[in-house]
Amino acid sequence: VGGAEAAHGAGLGGEFWFRRAVALGDDRVGFNVGNELKAQGRPEEAVRAYQKAIAAGENDAWLNLGFCLEDLGDLAGAMNACRHADQVGDKNGALALAYMLREQGEYDEAERMAQRGASLGNLQAVGTAACWAYDRTHDPALDDDLRRGAEQYRSARTAPAETPREPGPIQAARWGTPRGPQHGGN
Repeated sequence: VGGAEAAHGAGLGGEFWFRRAVALGDDRVGFNVGNELKAQGRPEEAVRAYQKAIAAGENDAWLNLGFCLEDLGDLAGAMNACRHADQVGDKNGALALAYMLREQGEYDEAERMAQRGASLGNLQAVGTAACWAYDRTHDPALDDDLRRGAEQYRSARTAPAETPREPGPIQAARWGTPRGPQHGGN
């Protein structure tokens, strides 16, 4: 019931029902309580709810905990939570950590984590890792990965257009025109 109310924007209704489930002994539902609290702009309370859900075995809460901690300015805690998300199999954990590492100037480790996310099947990580590698190397062998990730990570679509190259069938297929989106193409 709480999920239906949350999905329909019923305000505190979803939170009420999720909290009721927690009170009845299902602490993993604290994940949903955390989501409701975060959506209501109550990140400190959301952190506590996510931590309780994690303690009850709800591994999906790690990534959301990381995002809340990042919003609160606790970058070390956020990065730790994203590492845990990755370790428990959340295919978005490695990519979230990659972005945080890159913001800290840890470019090599960020690229490695993006590649890890890509290896787990995260298409946004595929595009991100390819784009970052392309920025560093300008290697045309990255074209396939750039194309695969372009819908998920827009920079993967525009990165090759920044470097003048002889247009060929790959560029034409990717961009709709040989010139690319940054040079007047679609």
